[in-house]
Amino acid sequence: MTRDNVISTLRDLLEALQALVLEGPEGMCKSTLLAQFARAYYSTTVSVFLSAANRLSLDPDLIRLDLTKQIHWILNSDVLVIPRYDPTALKLYHQELHGHARRHKLIYYFIVDGLEALGDAPRQALLQHLAELLPFGSRQFRFLFSGDLSYFKTLQTAPLDVKSYPMTQFSIEEAHVMFNDQGLTIDSIKDIRSLCGGIPGRMASILRSLKAGVPLAEIVDNMPATRPEFFDIEWKQVREDDHQTRRLLAVLVHDAKPHTLSLLGPAKQ
Repeated sequence: MTRDNVISTLRDLLEALQALVLEGPEGMCKSTLLAQFARAYYSTTVSVFLSAANRLSLDPDLIRLDLTKQIHWILNSDVLVIPRYDPTALKLYHQELHGHARRHKLIYYFIVDGLEALGDAPRQALLQHLAELLPFGSRQFRFLFSGDLSYFKTLQTAPLDVKSYPMTQFSIEEAHVMFNDQGLTIDSIKDIRSLCGGIPGRMASILRSLKAGVPLAEIVDNMPATRPEFFDIEWKQVREDDHQTRRLLAVLVHDAKPHTLSLLGPAKQ
């Protein structure tokens, strides 16, 4: 589902800020939100979506070419045909876009997603390339990233004033919209949100199972086996040397039978 309220908030914040980085754990759908932002403001947005599984997406020359083509499309509404590769073309298009933005009093957004999926070395190398590929420093341009704020403290050739935007959990209202056509009670939706910690990616996983015809009760019963990552946050809150609590959690997670305090007593020993 589209988080229109978050997209609007990002745009409002970027009226005053130069750059924002969306921060949050896996499953917060940062890439999805950035894609939604790009679609919402397609006529004023240039985007780079990186993939650790696709080496071509990490090639600086190909990124440069793609940025050039996107800016050409924004300015001319047609596809740029390049008979041969010209690495200097991007800077010229940056200048043309900047002039266009000033004349028409527009703000253009540049999105970069996928940095956090890279290893430290390739990430650092690519960040330094991005400092050359993106038009930092212009008041007409704003930047949206996903990942970690610390990544951008290492930029050497183009220092950037980046602020953090922590991704928020789905609200009860958003959860209700997500599961609205599944015939669930509001209490069931609240339970799903609670089980998923409000993390959109986890809730989307349950929604896919429901749409595939799996009953909610079966999904919940099988969660420890089929979705163990749902319990990572809770497990990590328990100290390694707290053996008693860890034994109790192990019983609750791996044994499907109902338990009372009297039955759990022996596990405390």
